[in-house]
Amino acid sequence: SWDEALNLTASRLKSFDPKTVGFHQGNDFNSWCHDAVMTAYGTPNKTTHRQMCDNPNRMANEHCGNDKRPWIDYAHSEFILLFGINELVTSVGQRKLNLLKQAMKQGTKLVMVDPRQSETAEAATEWISIIPGTDGAMALAWPMCW
Repeated sequence: SWDEALNLTASRLKSFDPKTVGFHQGNDFNSWCHDAVMTAYGTPNKTTHRQMCDNPNRMANEHCGNDKRPWIDYAHSEFILLFGINELVTSVGQRKLNLLKQAMKQGTKLVMVDPRQSETAEAATEWISIIPGTDGAMALAWPMCW
């Protein structure tokens, strides 16, 4: 049960010195809560997903293109297709977010594929509401339509 899971988690955390515990949080709407809980717990060892998730992309660009920080060039795009990323809310980089907003003001067609009608889906030129878990099948089917 949830009560058993929470009690087990709390008892296990209490058995460790908070200074020896590392915590890695994702980039979602609950990150403020995760951060508050781990701050109350006392661990100074917190990271977010950003330190790891774009490392392969960054390293590939640095070694192959001598570019340490690649950015999606939304501002010069005529068509943007997003699969399940609520970019207007979850984007970590203000620069990337501003480029997306600039593209939208310029009339760039933005198509959002997501089962949820997120903020980005609401702002998109077109929102394709799909059944959860079918995005891969949809992407594989597109070459057949060209």
